[in-house]
Amino acid sequence: MNNTPEQYPEIIKHGLIIWFISMIIGAVIFSKYTIQIENKLYKIKDLSNNELVDIFKKTINGNITATLIIAIIWFIATIIMYYILNLKFGNFAAKSIWVGGLAGLLSVPFMLYGATSLLFSKASRLFSEEINLRNLTAYGIKFPVLNKLLFVFGFSIIAVAVWIGLFGYYTGVNKTIDEIQKSGYEKLNIISQTIFAQEDTTNNNILFDKIKNLNIPTNECIVLADKNGNILSNFKQPTNIFTTKTDNIDKLIKTNFNNTKHIYDNRNQNVISFKPVDEDYTLILLINIQSIEMNAFWIWFAIFVIIAIVVAGTNSVTLSMWIGKSTDNIKHLFEKLVENDISENSTKDSEDEFGEISEKYNKYIFSIRNLIDSIQTSSVSVLDAGVQLSSISQHIA
Repeated sequence: MNNTPEQYPEIIKHGLIIWFISMIIGAVIFSKYTIQIENKLYKIKDLSNNELVDIFKKTINGNITATLIIAIIWFIATIIMYYILNLKFGNFAAKSIWVGGLAGLLSVPFMLYGATSLLFSKASRLFSEEINLRNLTAYGIKFPVLNKLLFVFGFSIIAVAVWIGLFGYYTGVNKTIDEIQKSGYEKLNIISQTIFAQEDTTNNNILFDKIKNLNIPTNECIVLADKNGNILSNFKQPTNIFTTKTDNIDKLIKTNFNNTKHIYDNRNQNVISFKPVDEDYTLILLINIQSIEMNAFWIWFAIFVIIAIVVAGTNSVTLSMWIGKSTDNIKHLFEKLVENDISENSTKDSEDEFGEISEKYNKYIFSIRNLIDSIQTSSVSVLDAGVQLSSISQHIA
């Protein structure tokens, strides 16, 4: 992701510190929340009606609360991580980490939503039972199944798309950097052969004039340095480069004077190539890739994410609407039961848990109807027997 090997220890160190602190903060907040629910659960019979309703709402809304907490903490940690990396390594190096964290923001909180839903489900049922025993009513934040599926599946797919899209984007950028490094080496070979004729090596002015007269693009810079690391030709590029603010071009020249080497400076987005030409000089070519057209990679990244959003949205909406229809059908039937209407049967449109609920509902309704018919038949029989008994009594009298 355009982070050089020398930067990885710093990235890992800051990442571990930031996320460890974030996890501790999240765990403390979440622990206080769950401990409060647990304490109330142990003395559920002693709670007043208002206390019972209040703790039920906190429990039933616990998954939403936990999701919001982790989302806020994750976002703040990502911003802090980006800020630190931007100070140390520059915007381009920090951007990949930050966008990766943003992709995590789209998926991790919803993973926690499912986990906390399971965690709080038993407590919610116990509080609900006590509320029913006291003939109370209490409601949490309404979050329909349609929206749950839409958010969870949708954002998860988009997050994966962002990660894969970023991988593709930075793969393209790294490929471009590799090609620039190869072309830089070839260019240095040509330049060294052009300006370093044997008779010119002792005359710096002639070397400077030849370098000055080279047709170098505006995004490139040729540097001539001696074996002591002194820059002999004009150099106007930024000096703070590579891994930390203390690293500069002088240090790199001294380190790599006798090496044919390529370095990527992602603080200033420079590809730096070294070419020793003899025992006294080395040529350094800096190619700044900020001015190189990178929009094509961003366009493909945007296209990839848009396609993922369309696919995620279509799948989530269609699946959610189908499940929503099944739940609406069940909801409608139970509303009829509340109205003492058992005339409707449930229709089964799938072979799954919803289908099983429909079948069992129909069996339940059928048994109620049979019971009613049996009661009606018994009532008629009892009435007929009463009439007959009355008739006999009158006849005897």
